[in-house]
Amino acid sequence: MRYFAAAARYLNYSEASRRLNVAQPAISQTILDLEEEIGARLFLRSNRKVRLTAAGTAFLREAEAILTRTDEAKRATQRAARGEVCILRIGFIAPATAPILPPLVESYRARLPEVELQLYHINPDAQFAATPLKRCEG
Repeated sequence: MRYFAAAARYLNYSEASRRLNVAQPAISQTILDLEEEIGARLFLRSNRKVRLTAAGTAFLREAEAILTRTDEAKRATQRAARGEVCILRIGFIAPATAPILPPLVESYRARLPEVELQLYHINPDAQFAATPLKRCEG
């Protein structure tokens, strides 16, 4: 789909291959294979020029949406692997942490917005008795 989208964007297989850093024959063959798989011509080809067909225009809209979602999924997966997407539970003692906890929480949320923070007011004895939960990956 990336090869098709690049060829459609530039309407030139050579330019698409240059932008993607792949050989031009790989672009051509991949698009031919894609057309065969879909059962429709995506481009009208003439002497070094290509134009999208109606099917190609329809497929481009869908391919771009899929590629956007694929990039988003990749970024979300990378964030999760770095421990940026998880739940962080914090037990605190109100009087002792009142001056420092709010700015720390605000700073943390700004830096890692995907991490869910759960704050619990807990007395010192319960805090010492609490068992640590599995930490975020990363």
